[in-house]
Amino acid sequence: MRNFLNGRTAVLSALFTLMPFATASAANEATGYAVLGGTLLFAILFVVMVLHMGYVLFKGKSYKQEFTVDYFREKRRLKIETLTAAKEKAEQDAQDPKNAGKEQPVIVIPETDPTDEEVEQCYALLEEAFDCWTVISGAGEEELRTPTKMKQIRKSKKALDKVIDLCPYEETVINRLNELCHIINVSEERSFNGSKMLIWISVIVGVVGAFLTKSWEFPTFVASGLVLYWVASRTPQFLIEKRAERGGGNIFSGLIGGAFAAVATAKTYKTVTKWSDGTTTTDYDNSETWISIVIAVVICVVLACLLYFWAMLNYLRNYVFYF
Repeated sequence: MRNFLNGRTAVLSALFTLMPFATASAANEATGYAVLGGTLLFAILFVVMVLHMGYVLFKGKSYKQEFTVDYFREKRRLKIETLTAAKEKAEQDAQDPKNAGKEQPVIVIPETDPTDEEVEQCYALLEEAFDCWTVISGAGEEELRTPTKMKQIRKSKKALDKVIDLCPYEETVINRLNELCHIINVSEERSFNGSKMLIWISVIVGVVGAFLTKSWEFPTFVASGLVLYWVASRTPQFLIEKRAERGGGNIFSGLIGGAFAAVATAKTYKTVTKWSDGTTTTDYDNSETWISIVIAVVICVVLACLLYFWAMLNYLRNYVFYF
């Protein structure tokens, strides 16, 4: 009986001894899955970001041509031919016994020339596209408007696309349409609005890193981050103007400039000691300068290593939320 109790005690003792290792193993496994899941999520978001930016940049202008009467005449003719063929096919399908009881689409074929109702609708849509923009003129001046938000541009584009679909022939309508389309194109035009100082610092960090490490891994990492940052920093014109009105500067240029300004203004302390025999010795304390240099270098390296993060931040600002 005593041997049985001793054996049972030994088994329980072994189980309690192994339990912490089993718990630690399970925790490590859960952590590994979490890291893997986070890495996959980041990779998916990264791919989506690159594809989205590529689509926006290669899509080009929203309105790639200047509209004319001849363009709308040809567009209306093709539209009538397409709808006529679709209507004939729908009538043939309606006679097929297999389609008995099915609701057939109602196809309306436009007139050869725009009707008065369509012309009035065009004028109303043009006013709708213009009125949704922000007033930039002062009190008592001629009313001037311009888009300052992406939702304004999207709303006005829907109205302008309806005007284009109506195929107007009147010169007044077409001229106004071209004018508003040109403003939309200019407002959506993108140019680099990031930190040029960050780019130069990152290039220097990459070159120095390649020289110190004797490897292309780090400079390749920095170079790919630079390309991504440059693309993500291409900002639509309306947003550039909006940020300029807010008086917002570039935080990276200010941070880097402040770091080097601290180096330039660092003080060197001079200590002159006069001894009893009449001789003097001079000591210089440059510790403040060296500390400022170290801090500036650390800031530059950290900013260069976080290029992917800055690129993702600018992507959200310039391609998604527009703030």
